[in-house]
Amino acid sequence: MQPDLEIEEFTDPHNPVIFHAFVLEPGLRIFSIYNGYWYWGRPTMHELHVDLRALLERIRPDFDLRAPGLREAWDRGDREMFLVDTLDEPIRFTEA
Repeated sequence: MQPDLEIEEFTDPHNPVIFHAFVLEPGLRIFSIYNGYWYWGRPTMHELHVDLRALLERIRPDFDLRAPGLREAWDRGDREMFLVDTLDEPIRFTEA
């Protein structure tokens, strides 16, 4: 599979693959790709956090709760565009 995908690591005599990491959008579309080897090709937690934030900002209508119409939609019970909903019963944390 390495030659077919052209992911052979040619600088290492042990023949590993070139590392690839993908951040995927809904529908499995590629949002971003990281490739390379060792530490400089792999995404850091910060880079993944930035990518996921940008992706959610693009696909979630409720990402910015100050957007026009969101408060009104919430107040009238139109919850389809929101990631979260209220619970019927609040969660209560008690000591065991």
